[in-house]
Amino acid sequence: MKTKKGFTTVELIVSISLCTIIVFFLVELIFIIKDIYTDSGIKIKLLAKQALVSEKINHDFRTKKLTIATSCGNNCVEFLFNDGTQKQLKYRRDEEEIIYGNFKEDLVDGSSFGDVIIRSESLADSNDIKELNGILTVHIPIYNKYFEKEDFGITVVYQFNSNTTSIAGINLKDAISSGKKIMLVGSSTDVKIEGTKYNDPGYYLFNPETGQMSLNDPSIKVTGNIGNEPNTTYTLYYKFYNENGIVADEIQRKITVVKQTYDFEYTGKEEEIQIPISGIYKLEAWGASGGGSSTMKGLGGYSSGNYTFTKGTTVKVYVGGSGVTATSGVAAKGGFNGGGNSGVSTTNLASSGGGASDIRVNDNKLSSRILVAGGGGGGGCRNDSSYTCSGGAGGGTNGLLAGTCSAASYIGTGGSQTAGGLAAAYTANCTSYATAGALLTGGMGSTYSNGSSTYAAGGGGGGYYGGGGGSRYGGGAGGSGYCSPDIQSCNLSNGTSLFSAPDGKTYELGHNGNGFVKITLVSITG
Repeated sequence: MKTKKGFTTVELIVSISLCTIIVFFLVELIFIIKDIYTDSGIKIKLLAKQALVSEKINHDFRTKKLTIATSCGNNCVEFLFNDGTQKQLKYRRDEEEIIYGNFKEDLVDGSSFGDVIIRSESLADSNDIKELNGILTVHIPIYNKYFEKEDFGITVVYQFNSNTTSIAGINLKDAISSGKKIMLVGSSTDVKIEGTKYNDPGYYLFNPETGQMSLNDPSIKVTGNIGNEPNTTYTLYYKFYNENGIVADEIQRKITVVKQTYDFEYTGKEEEIQIPISGIYKLEAWGASGGGSSTMKGLGGYSSGNYTFTKGTTVKVYVGGSGVTATSGVAAKGGFNGGGNSGVSTTNLASSGGGASDIRVNDNKLSSRILVAGGGGGGGCRNDSSYTCSGGAGGGTNGLLAGTCSAASYIGTGGSQTAGGLAAAYTANCTSYATAGALLTGGMGSTYSNGSSTYAAGGGGGGYYGGGGGSRYGGGAGGSGYCSPDIQSCNLSNGTSLFSAPDGKTYELGHNGNGFVKITLVSITG
């Protein structure tokens, strides 16, 4: 016989949770419906009163001819029509009521009068009795706090002939806000650097009647959130509330978030950005290392400095590629952006030079480079207990010589600020000769063959001027770094120095691997 099973504890908890969630959403739905109903009800009342009062007033002006219009005191105008009807139009701010003749209506709760204007003006100068040469305007705006800037007031526009209608002394401007206007300090468009707090430049409340300007006036409320998403524009809203709590003026400021740091890793091709905002930018570049083992490769250098860019400037970035070790019978190709090729061997393999990393302004010409970090030279093919024919470090004002070899004639010299590094001088039994460095480009390593053995030499590193290629089994030299005269606080460090790593948190003794470029907005100018 089966017995009935009650709810388990878990089932009870789940059931109670579901009931709680359902009740919560039902309550929320009730409040939403209530708000919609309340807003709709208030608006219906406002529109109904507007229609009623407008019809009472405009009916007389449509069906009768106005004979006389005069002032009957503050906030009061008296009209006399051709049928003898005499009616006064009054509005009372304190009592929140409007009166026309024997008809009186209270304003809907939460409503108040805006800036009232009652005036007459001439349309043309004429003595023609048939010409309608004047216009009477009555505008009594009514606002409600639930419907910002929606006017539920009364407007009368009546065209008359000044020869048959007398209108005098009724020009009235009852402006509770006195025409006060918001004026922003600075521009209506502004920028914020990514990751920083936005500081509002400020705002004034200007009173044209007195000429006074009140800085950051408390009657101006500022709303809107400024996020931190780069290349996104956010809006701040400035609203001036008059004595009745009605928005009398409103203005906006657009704030665009600009990216602070642009990181460029190796891609093997030119990269480009448009400078988003005029300012001072810190430029940093790390040159690529040459090819070879950890003891054979020449390490890349580091260059940095500050440069002032104007908005819209085109910046082209070249990140150097690291050198590689050759394969049997094939030369190692130099790293992207100036690394020199190695020599060729089937047994004693050498490596190519690393490419330089540089930043160019407006175009991709070598003469447009403003910052260069030199690449390291490629390692030669001799690495034993006697000699390490490694590549020379890149960077600094002059790239460095390759490592110690059995003869000085086997290694090239580093690139400088004015010329490429010299090729290794040794030429005996070389089937291809080492070459000198040039603008940007490192020299090629030689190929040596004496019939019984072959050796290959390392290629020079790229740079402002490239390093010279090695000969026989020597390594290539490093390329030089560079700062243009417009760079402030220039720092040129070679690959044997300690300098900041690309992550901005650690340090490295020479740069290993592909190069890197970083552009950081330091401060906004203008």
